[in-house]
Amino acid sequence: MADLRVKSISYKLISEGFDIYRTDQQNEILINKHCCADCKTSWNTDITECYFCGTINPYLYFCKNCNIFTSTKGGKKECKECNTLKQKICFNDSCVTNSEEFYNIFNINLKNYEGVMSRESPCTVSQTYCFNCGSTNNINLAVIVRIIELNFNEKITISSEDLRFDYIIFTKKEKKEYFICKPSEYLINKKEKFIDKLEINKMFLDLSI
Repeated sequence: MADLRVKSISYKLISEGFDIYRTDQQNEILINKHCCADCKTSWNTDITECYFCGTINPYLYFCKNCNIFTSTKGGKKECKECNTLKQKICFNDSCVTNSEEFYNIFNINLKNYEGVMSRESPCTVSQTYCFNCGSTNNINLAVIVRIIELNFNEKITISSEDLRFDYIIFTKKEKKEYFICKPSEYLINKKEKFIDKLEINKMFLDLSI
């Protein structure tokens, strides 16, 4: 098994938000997913939300004087129209943080931040509910996977050693085609279908908590 293929698959999964751990074996990896305990949708701890109303941080600056929103990525903190400092506010107009009373009370405490939705602000928290189903329960799930690269026209075989893995990812040499299976189930149905997508999320949908 070419180590380059294992690394390629690992980097792809990391880019999609999975945590990858290598074993001392070249073609074995442990895949960890932080997800909703109910629907298995990914749980993103790097996304923040308003502590008071739960609105997701839009990562935008807002100039109160000019009523203008601009991106926080690469954008200046000062408004180009009036030169006042822009703020990261909650997008929910009904949120208590957008009331004059809240601003007057907490303005001194927040003067060192860029607004209530600043990552350093005490008014934001990391994700507290599932964006798909609304559940507040989250969990870490893990699967142990073996990656096997097949030569052209090579048949799939499952060894007794393969049975200790939760899943096996078969991939074709010099092709971006994958077939994922539970080794025990494949021995029973012998069904296989290679596709051009690496559908890792399906592994976690079958896991029971």
